[in-house]
Amino acid sequence: MRALIDTNVLMDYLTKREPYFETARKLVSACMEKKIDGYIAAHSILNLFFILRHDYAAAQRRVMLTD
Repeated sequence: MRALIDTNVLMDYLTKREPYFETARKLVSACMEKKIDGYIAAHSILNLFFILRHDYAAAQRRVMLTD
């Protein structure tokens, strides 16, 4: 199965936003365990880097997005 993962889902996962974190965690875990093929749009990475600047330093954001 293939899934295009929305930027907001990634935000929920990275920032542990409730009430959606658990669902986002399950989706990311399924991708990491290769149960599904997860895809994100290339611009999502740039958008996340920009959005997360309010709460995280650049070095922290790089680690979050590369892990």
